[in-house]
Amino acid sequence: MLESLVGKLSEFSGAPIEVGPYWLDFGGPAVSAALGARVRAQRPFPGVASDSWEAALCITGGDGRAHVDVMAFPFLEGSVVTGRGRLADLPDGAEVEELWVSYGQGTWQLRGFRSPDGAGEWDHVRGPGAAFFRRLLCRTTKSAFRPGEGILVRLDHPDFAELAEMESRGAGMVSIHKLWRDRQEIVRPPAAAPLPRAMSSGTGLFVETTPGALADLRELALAGGWGQGWYAVELRVDYSRGAGSSDSDISGPFEFEIALP
Repeated sequence: MLESLVGKLSEFSGAPIEVGPYWLDFGGPAVSAALGARVRAQRPFPGVASDSWEAALCITGGDGRAHVDVMAFPFLEGSVVTGRGRLADLPDGAEVEELWVSYGQGTWQLRGFRSPDGAGEWDHVRGPGAAFFRRLLCRTTKSAFRPGEGILVRLDHPDFAELAEMESRGAGMVSIHKLWRDRQEIVRPPAAAPLPRAMSSGTGLFVETTPGALADLRELALAGGWGQGWYAVELRVDYSRGAGSSDSDISGPFEFEIALP
């Protein structure tokens, strides 16, 4: 369902959309299911003076009914945009506004800007990167590796300490979200960014979801192999919180080199 909605949102906005962190909760017999995803596009939002935008896409449902909404945040020259213009240009105390877009009858419908009750959840959204947040921290054990040597990456995440005490420990999967070699983009997310699939292209490495876990990137399939060069990589880690609940997070880019000694 998320893939279809993101595809339609891409058509509505006229821009390729990247899916970032998301969580999925199937709930219990008396609880509605829910899915939340962070998305972004590097193009203006339709009808709003902007150069990019980010959003929270939320799907909730139960008893045969579902609600699908997007809380979007357009940006212009580094500042979030409100119904009155760039927040950076408004008087002190002006509130962050969300641009509400809802889904119904097979189409996305623009509902306009609205203000939350007080500062609330979105007050921190002032510029790009704030709504499309990343909490996964990845870094290699050293800056340069020899050809054929294991490329070890340390994975850290605020939730890993909690997950280490749960039965779902060890359920994490690492995949390549984006990859550049010598500044050439080798791996990029699809325009509509489908959910990662187990053992799909670029996936297949399982890691322990504990603080400081290590992953070897050489266990991930890469077209052309891991040859010599300078790399910049963004990883996605999918992990379970237990029965019926899962999360997926992406890292910021980290760099390393593969070179002869």
